[in-house]
Amino acid sequence: MIEKLYCPDFSAVFDATFANPFVFAPVDSLQWPLLVDLPMDAETKELLAVKDERHHELFYHRKITSAQWEIERTCVCTGHVLFQAFYLDEVCKITNKQVIATCNAVNGLASAIICPELKGKDISFMTTSASLIAGIVMYPLFQQLDIEGQAFQVIMAHCDKNRIPVKWDFYEYSVAKAPSFHEWLPKILGLLAKYKDVIFIFSGLEMSGIEAIAEKMKYYPRVWLEIDPRVAGGVTPAGLFSRIFALPGFVQNCWDRVVIGSATPTLEASQVVRGLWDATEPLSFQLKCLIRTWFTRNALRVFRLPLDKLVKSDAFSKINRAVLETKNRTIVELKDHKQAIIDVEATLQSFSITQLLWIQPVIEAAWTSLKKEFTSIETGELLVRTYHTTTSLIMNEHERGNYLQMHYDFAQKTRDDPSDKLHTVAAEENRADFNYPDHILASSVGGRSLTIPIVGTKLDIGGRENAYVLVTFGPRGIKLKLRFTFYFK
Repeated sequence: MIEKLYCPDFSAVFDATFANPFVFAPVDSLQWPLLVDLPMDAETKELLAVKDERHHELFYHRKITSAQWEIERTCVCTGHVLFQAFYLDEVCKITNKQVIATCNAVNGLASAIICPELKGKDISFMTTSASLIAGIVMYPLFQQLDIEGQAFQVIMAHCDKNRIPVKWDFYEYSVAKAPSFHEWLPKILGLLAKYKDVIFIFSGLEMSGIEAIAEKMKYYPRVWLEIDPRVAGGVTPAGLFSRIFALPGFVQNCWDRVVIGSATPTLEASQVVRGLWDATEPLSFQLKCLIRTWFTRNALRVFRLPLDKLVKSDAFSKINRAVLETKNRTIVELKDHKQAIIDVEATLQSFSITQLLWIQPVIEAAWTSLKKEFTSIETGELLVRTYHTTTSLIMNEHERGNYLQMHYDFAQKTRDDPSDKLHTVAAEENRADFNYPDHILASSVGGRSLTIPIVGTKLDIGGRENAYVLVTFGPRGIKLKLRFTFYFK
């Protein structure tokens, strides 16, 4: 809950769709379509009958019904599931038709990750089932993948054109037929240069593989990682997550490109979610919040999912969180020039207790509108003013890591204990007033106003400078005055 109460405005990092990630429920990025009360085709039955050398099920799964699956999904608050196809060999596999049929059977609660058969019929199948297909998966250790072959290149070209993510699943269910993950990795990374709009998600990796991908994620922005408990043998899910989070720089570099799959019904989604929460408890405030917010929601950003159907509440989307309105216009005739004084009111809405709002786009929008009207501006200034005592205006570098760290630093300060402060006595309005940390923070950073020079058609600010308003004691609506004073002919 703490990560929701102090959620940043992620429109400063992603687009406005994901400004408030908590309007979306978490997504489970890996489950198997093996519900015992739903029909299974022959290939799936063959897969489930295979025994390993100890005479145990090679592809173990708990025998749960659709109703039991729904209880598990509800228990962990999962809003959407990705059912994945599987390939062991031509006889033993979870077919694409099985995946699509299960998605249809659960009435919009799941999308499909299919496994191309590389036999020439893949594109027609993907086109016919496009509304349900969220991505594709390859099994390099078991499929006979010829990355130079026409069938493979046709599939990749289709994914590239339609921005369909490709998952590379390297979990070893039995003796692999192909080279190891570490031999495959440079070949797969080499494909990124050819297919420039495809995201690659690596899955089923043990720690050595995860470490390798974590390093590559620093340099390849289209490389993602799926963490799932299939590789956790010998440790709990919490232990697995803790080992991963301990990798130097992992969370800071990769927090926005990690997805979590439970491998239900082979394993239990509830145990994966509990493990994730347990492993984040010792982490710093900002890392804990980022993991708990996005590791279960990044799937919304990478897979082709019906986002409009996954919103838990549309109340947030109905509010225009940045409204500009001209309040006053004065034009003064001078000897050789004219002077304009134009007041624009910006109404903003925060949606967490403490929030650093990026207002540079708001300022630029107001300025762009004025430039269209006044085409011969020579010089002037913009005054930005806030009137709320628990707000403050700040100029700083707009780099997402910098923005997020500032936000979480401010949030931590407003969580200070106010119980021994005089400000906690009953206010004049006969109400408890306990927000002293908000007042002292707003008085200690930034200011109530800032001034930006206007030179010709430009706001004269540094290349990395951006304006923010710190809003505490929220969620709340605030108003800013933007006074443009400039000379023109």
